[in-house]
Amino acid sequence: MLTMTDVIQWVAENFTDAGIVSTNGLISRDLHSSGDRERYFYLVGSMGMAGPIGLGIALAQQRHRTVVLDGDGSFYMNLSCLPLIGRFDVDLIHLVLDNQLHESTGGQRHRNEASPCDLALSAGYRSALRVSGAAALPDPGSLRPPVLVHIDIPDERGTKPGRVAVSPPDLTQRMSRYLATPHSAEGRRTA
Repeated sequence: MLTMTDVIQWVAENFTDAGIVSTNGLISRDLHSSGDRERYFYLVGSMGMAGPIGLGIALAQQRHRTVVLDGDGSFYMNLSCLPLIGRFDVDLIHLVLDNQLHESTGGQRHRNEASPCDLALSAGYRSALRVSGAAALPDPGSLRPPVLVHIDIPDERGTKPGRVAVSPPDLTQRMSRYLATPHSAEGRRTA
């Protein structure tokens, strides 16, 4: 089964020119510890806001691809953002890492009565797929944004990476610089 670290490494290797928004807690901490970049926007204390902030970044600068790293608990916390994302033709890849618990807030289990893929498709996302078990992550070129990729990961409670060492004002300033800088068309949607 893919781990959170596997997914983050796949994102770092395949979306080298994309703006990355990561939800609060362990996902942001793991992304930050993998190698901080100016184009990474870590949420600190903003559970449920990765999707809306990712949409804002995607709309603000449409020549960049945007990747949202969301957790299952965070995803279910703010389902109202899905129709907003689905309404726009944005180059946004929404990854939902699902370990079936609120790991960052103490490991509470949650009930997920509805499939993230079904929810995204009914809200207007162009495509959605689930990666489970030993399945490989998809070829980034095959994704049709806005797309949701629901990825099963194991419960990895234990050693936690260090906290994000960038302040929220600094995150905002550096993302603004990133969005104002021309980038290559690498990783952009062609269909």
